[in-house]
Formats: sequence, C-alpha cells, structure tokens
Amino acid sequence: MPADWIITWMSVLPELYKNKCSQKIAAMQGLQWVRLPRYNRIRIESVDAEIDSITMKFGEVLASSSPAHDGVYDNNDDKGALKQLQNRLTEMAAYIRREIINIEMATGISPDYVEIGEKSPLSGGRRVTA
Repeated sequence: MPADWIITWMSVLPELYKNKCSQKIAAMQGLQWVRLPRYNRIRIESVDAEIDSITMKFGEVLASSSPAHDGVYDNNDDKGALKQLQNRLTEMAAYIRREIINIEMATGISPDYVEIGEKSPLSGGRRVTA
C-alpha cells in the first residue's frame, strides 16, 4: 500500500482499530502516539474529561500485571507478558498526557513542573510543555 494512502485507510477503520493502528504507525516512526484533544484551539470554553478512558487503561494494566506479582522484574518473567505490560503502560501514559493537556487547554492551569520550568534560569526563557 502506498504510504500516502495510510491516513485515508485508517480514517475508515472502527475507532478501536483506528487507535491501535495510530499507535503502531507512530511507533514505527519512533514516536509516542497521543491523540489530540477534541476542541477548537481558537476558543476553548470546555474540554471533555476523559478520566473514564484512563480508568479503563489502568484496568488493562492491572489485567496484564502478572510479571509484577512477585514484586520484581527479572529473567524468570514471561517475555510476552512483560511486553504486554509495557505496551499497556505506554498506552496509559499517552492517555494521561492527553488529560493533562485537556486540563491546561480548557483552564490555563499547568502542572507545577511547567510553572517551575518557566521561572528556571536553566530553561533560557523557553516554555516547557506537558
């Protein structure tokens, strides 16, 4: 399939498959997939909270957490189970990052590290973003 058809092909996939495909396409480019929040950047009055999605992702992390049950990760753990746990944790991290962006875009409230970074002489006046 020609590369310029990928976006068109992905756009017709059901949402569940579209998200998984987006994650894999981003990973193939060395990127972490974070779905952009659904709002108009020009005027934002509110953004939907998506804590429910984070909660569902956390459930998937717990369901995949068997390698952690003994309290350590080591070479005795099943490699496939470790890979699955890493993938679920990475997906959850992307959803958490998006929620942080949602809050900031809707309210202007940034996490502490952003505010501290803006005042740091080490940042050279550059804004640190979530």
